[in-house]
Amino acid sequence: MPKSKFDGVMAGGIRLQDENAKISQTAKKKKGTTVQNEYAYLIGFVLQQNTKKVLPDMKLASVKPGQVNLRNVINARLRNVKATYLNKLSVKAKVHKVGSSKTLYQQKSINMQMAPNSVFNYGLKLNGQPLKAGKYVMDITAKSKQQIWHFKKQFTITRKKAATLNAKDVSIKKDYSWIYFTIGGLILLLLFGIAFWVIRRKLKAKEAENQALKEQLKHHEK
Repeated sequence: MPKSKFDGVMAGGIRLQDENAKISQTAKKKKGTTVQNEYAYLIGFVLQQNTKKVLPDMKLASVKPGQVNLRNVINARLRNVKATYLNKLSVKAKVHKVGSSKTLYQQKSINMQMAPNSVFNYGLKLNGQPLKAGKYVMDITAKSKQQIWHFKKQFTITRKKAATLNAKDVSIKKDYSWIYFTIGGLILLLLFGIAFWVIRRKLKAKEAENQALKEQLKHHEK
């Protein structure tokens, strides 16, 4: 609780758990039991000291690539910095490269809600597209009832980060064309090698035959 009076709303919860149950679980861990169940209750509450209206406000804290359920996203960390709910929140996000106006990724979400003084990562989904290294700009427009916020923030995707996340993304179709090209190249080399060996063998046989004829002619001349 804040030490002084406050305007607006505080939202939170109290987590309750049986202390004896926790002791029992500790004993099971010592015995090496693999299955351990813990039960707890969460009681939500909303605190308000007066009915003064607090005007909502939003900030964009950071932008960086990440993953949700093993799928690549670009996370825009949005902050509700006031002690009031952001209701009927809609967010329109798009990403383009620095110095370009071409939209590479975009997404729109509606009918969301943010709790007072809270943060959340708004994940712009890439839908199977791989991350590419470079410098980008996140352009976000957020609306809540009559209020509108517009943010632009530059961020960087490194080659190492892109490679790591792309390797883990289950929605990206893996490109195995290099394998086919490699196999095809090896087969062509093998065919060229066989053709070269056959031609060389025929030439050697022809040379041997010509040499034999020369020897016969010399023998007749004698």
